[in-house]
Amino acid sequence: MLTEYDDGVIRIVHLQGFLQGPNFPRDLDGDDAFTRKPGRVIEQAIFHHSAGGFYDGLKAVERIAEYAIAPPVYERDAEGKLVLRNGRRKLIGGGRGWPGVPYTFVIPARPAYEDGRLVLYRIWDDEWQTWHTGGIHNRHGVGICIGGWYASRHDLLAQHAKPQPTEEAMICADHLADYLLDRYRLKPSADTLTSHAECGKPACPGDFVENWVRTKRGDQPIVVLGPAQEDARPLTTVRQIQEALVELGYSPGTVDDRWGPRTANALRAFQAAQGIRADGIFGPVSRLSMRQALARR
Repeated sequence: MLTEYDDGVIRIVHLQGFLQGPNFPRDLDGDDAFTRKPGRVIEQAIFHHSAGGFYDGLKAVERIAEYAIAPPVYERDAEGKLVLRNGRRKLIGGGRGWPGVPYTFVIPARPAYEDGRLVLYRIWDDEWQTWHTGGIHNRHGVGICIGGWYASRHDLLAQHAKPQPTEEAMICADHLADYLLDRYRLKPSADTLTSHAECGKPACPGDFVENWVRTKRGDQPIVVLGPAQEDARPLTTVRQIQEALVELGYSPGTVDDRWGPRTANALRAFQAAQGIRADGIFGPVSRLSMRQALARR
């Protein structure tokens, strides 16, 4: 283990890959692999949570690694044949069968102290492209995992989720973000400092960390919607959404059950006014917010 960075508050310890799968760098099936790309340019730091247990120090990395490399268990029918959903196997248990830890950095739920410093861990050199986020984010990003499971407005059934990480974990996150922005010469923005929620997985890393990331880069935090009275209409068709926008004082153009640029712009205006992400996409958060806004009228 090597010390990569020490600013007197945090210490980054490099674990040089840590536990690896039996077919490393390929996955258990041999179908895909972590890729070593010398000179890989890092353009993005992406925060996650592990959606698992709350462990101390190096134990947090061990548990993530053990889950990542363990064989997956897929659903099978009465004859023992794999059950496919949309052409893909349905994971029901076990691990992931991956080459190793998917994240570049791991911040334990409860970081250990070493010489008075909070310790977090680097798993891979910058040249290793792993599978923490997906697509272009993997190609040019480093994944940062905060151990534990944190509450999200998108995952209301997560019974073991905590409202937010420990103060020590967030101190690590803050200093690590500063270090990475400086190391890679990045200016804080939605393109350089982000969360998994903004890259395709809404419930990760939880509302608190998503808000913290947004604030860290200078953006407004999201408004987390809580329980409230809701209008009963389903809002499942374009016409219903257009009618609701008109009722709420926005202009989606002709109410014609067709999704066009004026409807998308009206939805963005509504989203911005409600303090939710103004992306013009009508998802679960926008539906809930619109139902609550209609109920208030």
